[in-house]
Amino acid sequence: MGLPAIQFNEPCRMISSDWRRGSFCIDDPNALAYQEILLSGKEKGALHEPGRRDRDAPDATSPPKDRRTLIMEQMRECNSEERATAGNPVLILAFHALEEKGDVLSYPPSLLGEAVQRLLDAGWEAVTVSGGAARLRSGTPVGRRLFAVSFDDGYRSVWDEGFPVLERLGVPATVFINGRPDVSGALSPMEGRTRMTAAHIHAWAAAGGEVGAHTITHPDLTLLTQAALHQEMAESKSALEEITGAAVTSFAYPFGFHDARVRAAARQHFQCACSTEQGIAGPGSDLYSLARIEMADFRDRARLRLLSGPWLGAWLALLAGPRWLSQRRLRRRVRAEAEAQG
Repeated sequence: MGLPAIQFNEPCRMISSDWRRGSFCIDDPNALAYQEILLSGKEKGALHEPGRRDRDAPDATSPPKDRRTLIMEQMRECNSEERATAGNPVLILAFHALEEKGDVLSYPPSLLGEAVQRLLDAGWEAVTVSGGAARLRSGTPVGRRLFAVSFDDGYRSVWDEGFPVLERLGVPATVFINGRPDVSGALSPMEGRTRMTAAHIHAWAAAGGEVGAHTITHPDLTLLTQAALHQEMAESKSALEEITGAAVTSFAYPFGFHDARVRAAARQHFQCACSTEQGIAGPGSDLYSLARIEMADFRDRARLRLLSGPWLGAWLALLAGPRWLSQRRLRRRVRAEAEAQG
């Protein structure tokens, strides 16, 4: 028995409103063809779907359109060059570790500079997460499309591999730090990876980068009591402000999990908060549920071409179903671990 179809006929929170068009389902027999056409542009023959008429056919006897034509027409309904550049979008890139391991938390260090350079060459302006949120809050036209680079968890590889590249390109970036340094200034390892020290965090901020909060213990905030929820946010904020000597105004939800109660708490401590919902922030976006682009989905050069091109919205729409399922599985695992720990 296959996975049930997940239709996106109504607005989906994973996709910013400018791209909430079209209907995609994860078990669509053409799903792989969508990807192949986006990445290679090759012809795939004709579509033959029993019981389905081509949407633009004048009558039932019209010959089927070739696969490429029909798929491209479907995708144009959810994306276009005009929509992709309208409304002062803020593209927030989400990374974790910069490594060649190939797991969900890693991104090839060699591609970081290429990804950022593509956006710069395409005319996007680099800002921090809080800088992008401030532009959205003001509601005034900015003239240029904005992008922000963000890293969750503060892995040491971000300092070793990412900082030199971003400094060379003149791109400020935001690192969301969870935990509290010990007496030696070190953060405890996470997912088997070493992390930045207090000295690295201070230097990051001193160089013009942004340091955002990510809680102390990296819990599922939706499971916490009201007191514990505020404690995680307040202590993370104060610990990082003590290290950097600067105000910490941005936040990222651990695992991307949040609800109305968690967002309300974030509003009391920060000026904006990032989720892990796949999409592009823009006018009308909730500043306490900012969508991001998970760069694990762009870890080869073919996909990087989509990042700065007019088909980005269509690619994100295609990823929405699998992304939703992935987050659902993660939530189940995190909650099972929380229950096991009592």
